[in-house]
Amino acid sequence: VTLACSNHHVLAVSESGEVMAWGDNALGRLGLAAAAAAARSPSKVFLPVPVAGLRGIVVSKVACSDQHSLALTDDGEVLAWGCAAYGVLGIADVSKLAVDAELNLPFSPTPRKVEGLHGPLLRHRVTDISCGRHFNVAASEGGRVFSWGSASLGCLGVGETSALPSSNMNRSRSRWSATPLLLEGLKGQKICRISCGVSHTLALSEGGEVWAWGSAEYGKLGVGDVSSLPADAEGHVFSPIPLHVSAGSSHSMAVTRQGIVYAWGSAEHGKLGQGENKQQQQQHFDRLCRGRLVDQVACGEFHSMAATSDG
Repeated sequence: VTLACSNHHVLAVSESGEVMAWGDNALGRLGLAAAAAAARSPSKVFLPVPVAGLRGIVVSKVACSDQHSLALTDDGEVLAWGCAAYGVLGIADVSKLAVDAELNLPFSPTPRKVEGLHGPLLRHRVTDISCGRHFNVAASEGGRVFSWGSASLGCLGVGETSALPSSNMNRSRSRWSATPLLLEGLKGQKICRISCGVSHTLALSEGGEVWAWGSAEYGKLGVGDVSSLPADAEGHVFSPIPLHVSAGSSHSMAVTRQGIVYAWGSAEHGKLGQGENKQQQQQHFDRLCRGRLVDQVACGEFHSMAATSDG
């Protein structure tokens, strides 16, 4: 079983590839009903229920933000549902979608294929997905990386965005793209793993380099300034080579192949694991969990978690 959690809902994938959801069903984020029946859907779901639109589809991974969800199928296709603001569902024209009466936001409770990630344009099946607050990132079998959604704070990692449409949603003039965009700044890199935080992304290459882009607040990129193009997050400081990365709201973490954990960014609430006396912003990399071998880490908004090799 694999899991994905947001502040409002949880998705789980069973061994057979079935997706279950529970939590807050607002904006169709649980994917439980067709748009016509959305008003009659339960607002809160306290027990896992199947995502109706994914029945019969074998899913290998799920990802979610506070308002939308993604599923990656065994065939390398990506499906999206939930809030459709900023093009995060891959839908440019939202005029035919249901609109949440309270939030005045378009949404789709039915999983829809993100068309821009398929066909001759991509040429490779998608192997990894991750959700930011209002954007998504996907990596392909050939190691290429695509992003779509809000371009605010450099979250798409494509550099100049003035040609993209803008949005008035939530009083924001954010540029956005419903079409997945290729990150040319990673050309020549074979990216094998990605992780999106609220407003930044980490990407791990097959060669063990960690790349970062988006908001550099709290030093969470490890590269100094805000970066609208992927920048090497001082990959040389990771010794041995990283195996896993995780991006949180205001901090980042990496695990090396020898089980060593590094953390950087905001230390508020103790989420860097350095104790209460640490300053609230760490612009350098710290080694954690000395003496314990770690396989995976996960960064949240106010906390971090690590899974050790011995369980």
